[in-house]
Amino acid sequence: MAESLGWAVRMVFAAVFATSAFGKLTARQAARDALLAFGIGARWVPAAAWVVPVAEAFVALGLLLPVTGLPAAATGILLLSIFTVAVAVQLLRGNHPSCACFGAADVAPIGPLTLVRNGVLLTLGCAVMATAVRYPSLPSPLPADRAALITVGVAVVTVQIWQGLALRRIRRAQSSTAPAVALPSQLPVGTIAPEFDLAAAPGIPATLSGLLADGRPQVLLFLHHGCSPCRQVAGELGVWRRKLHGQADITVIGSGTLQDNALWSEEYGIARYLVQQYKEVAERYAVRGTPTGVRIGSDGRIATGLAIGGAAIRALLSESQHDGSTGFDIENLMHHTGIQPPPAQQ
Repeated sequence: MAESLGWAVRMVFAAVFATSAFGKLTARQAARDALLAFGIGARWVPAAAWVVPVAEAFVALGLLLPVTGLPAAATGILLLSIFTVAVAVQLLRGNHPSCACFGAADVAPIGPLTLVRNGVLLTLGCAVMATAVRYPSLPSPLPADRAALITVGVAVVTVQIWQGLALRRIRRAQSSTAPAVALPSQLPVGTIAPEFDLAAAPGIPATLSGLLADGRPQVLLFLHHGCSPCRQVAGELGVWRRKLHGQADITVIGSGTLQDNALWSEEYGIARYLVQQYKEVAERYAVRGTPTGVRIGSDGRIATGLAIGGAAIRALLSESQHDGSTGFDIENLMHHTGIQPPPAQQ
């Protein structure tokens, strides 16, 4: 009975790592994005994106053989421990990146429940190691029919978990891309700015409340790496950042993958950027295209109308340079200066 229980625990632990390795190997982009979000340098991401799933595959396969059972269990505990520490560090910094632990089927942001889940898995791993020490010859003494039954059962559960994660991702994608009904043309100045929680560059808060925690207003710029006017605006951000002298922070909100945004942000020296999966945040701010900017006051309220196009964004940043506390109406500014916003690019 004890040997059967030990075999079952070992199979569950192996199934978790097999699912994780399969998810990362079949969703390479999601795995790379997760590594970038957790602070791995861009130059090390390609190698790490292979090392991690290969190590997980070793754990899953190693637990099936008596000779590799103990080192495989130790490797699994080590991987879980490193990941748990990384999650704790990100949460302490106020970041909530997606771990993509099981590939593209699991792209939810990390949170306290991630630590709880890892604690359960670490406890399971310690039990697996204990059984590997106590019964070093497992799985050979286990009757073949019982071992086959347990293995098939664990495999079925693994497939069900994977399908459930994939179905949840599809439903989230459908809800995120569903057309919004009766969106306002602009959010009124003075209203509370919509909160968000996005994938973030290393060291950058992932939420609006986190961005405002230092008491400075935020200029949110919705840019896309494939948009030529956006690249023109991005090339000027270094100059504007120096001109603002800390009176306001400039934060870029892009879309697509963290890797794509990391590459072009490095090219233009953009240190503060967040990434939305689709257009979920842009729609909440009534942003129809890029480039578009809006200023959020230190009190968390909309401080300006939308600045659409490069000229309007420059006017927005120029006004922010002279006023570090209160907002202004970009429409009135453009009316008095004669600036007309160009059509926004999608």
